[in-house]
Amino acid sequence: VPLIPDDTFVIRYFVFIVSLVKSVQELSIENEQLKVDLLNQKTLLQQYGMELEQLKAEFIQIKNNNDR
Repeated sequence: VPLIPDDTFVIRYFVFIVSLVKSVQELSIENEQLKVDLLNQKTLLQQYGMELEQLKAEFIQIKNNNDR
């Protein structure tokens, strides 16, 4: 409903800004958590990569021993 008779709408900037600031704060918190999650995933991926390389080396060693 327009607050001014000529059909112009008025924004209550205080209410708008408070909501905007709160939304930005919430997104910032979510973004920081996602950064932590991503770092944890990268760490796990590196660990899995190292384990895979160790398993490959063991496999090659076992294969070489069986070929003799």
